[in-house]
Amino acid sequence: MRKILFSAIAVIIIFSGPSVVAEDELNALDYIPPNQFISGWVAAGNEVFDRPENLGWLLGDGLFLLLEYEPVWFATESYERGADLMTVEIYQFENVSDAFGFYSVSNAAFVELNPGPNEVNKPYDPPPASEFDTIRIINGEYIEGFQDTFYFRIQVIEEELHDTGIRAGLYMQGRLPGASIPAPMTGILPADNRVRGSERYLKGELGLDLLTAWTGYDFLGFREYDWKAVAAEYRVSSGYYYLLIIAEYDDNDTAGIAADRLQDYFEDQYWETVMVPPMANGIHPRAFENESFAAFWSKGNQLWLIWDCGSQSKLTDAITQHER
Repeated sequence: MRKILFSAIAVIIIFSGPSVVAEDELNALDYIPPNQFISGWVAAGNEVFDRPENLGWLLGDGLFLLLEYEPVWFATESYERGADLMTVEIYQFENVSDAFGFYSVSNAAFVELNPGPNEVNKPYDPPPASEFDTIRIINGEYIEGFQDTFYFRIQVIEEELHDTGIRAGLYMQGRLPGASIPAPMTGILPADNRVRGSERYLKGELGLDLLTAWTGYDFLGFREYDWKAVAAEYRVSSGYYYLLIIAEYDDNDTAGIAADRLQDYFEDQYWETVMVPPMANGIHPRAFENESFAAFWSKGNQLWLIWDCGSQSKLTDAITQHER
């Protein structure tokens, strides 16, 4: 479950017969680049097109996180230039929020369980900066981007990953419809002190677990309630940062129940209660300390969680930032 990101595809993919699609419905396969879309790169003719849930053999453990965002189609094709190999993958979703959501979470860093000296261990760090709008290189291994209801990933097995990958990524931006728009729900995230590029859109427990490293515990109640959430990194004094998660439920009562459930979890895991003053808006957060500090409160149909502060004073500063 912890190995959520996709395995790199470094071999030529065996063709799988496509599922039937209405003739007037454009889908991921329609946007696969043609032969020689970059000079010298020849299509291998081994495209795969199918519903993602049918492609466990291809996507591996990465399928679980992908399915949280309800994809509808997956298409891929390989291209060759001598001994070099390039693979283009296109994931199609129901809406722009889901495409952005998968883009925002799929590259989150895994937690290093035994970090070395002076090694910061924060899985929710902002993704690498985009080189051209929404095209970015992940770990020197592949190019990724999103546009409209599509997410794409490009892997190049050669020494010129940067140049060829960026050229292929720019081509995909020109080929796909629409624009690269973040999930509208990210608009509820406070703007003050937010780290640009750290915004995430969460639809399930795997994405949440990836950011918070609470292995296997669905602490916002995804299995029990209908909810979705956004998250971002925020700065406090001395350049320190923390994660803010805002989960949104169907009604105020459910948000309150989820808050009580979260308190039970902190207590069951032997976090110590920390006393913090009430906020200016009259809400009194519940705060806890373990190896770090956290606080949460319900606000209407939302549950706000401040996660991973380094000290009680920083936690108080973080709470103060969100009093309005």
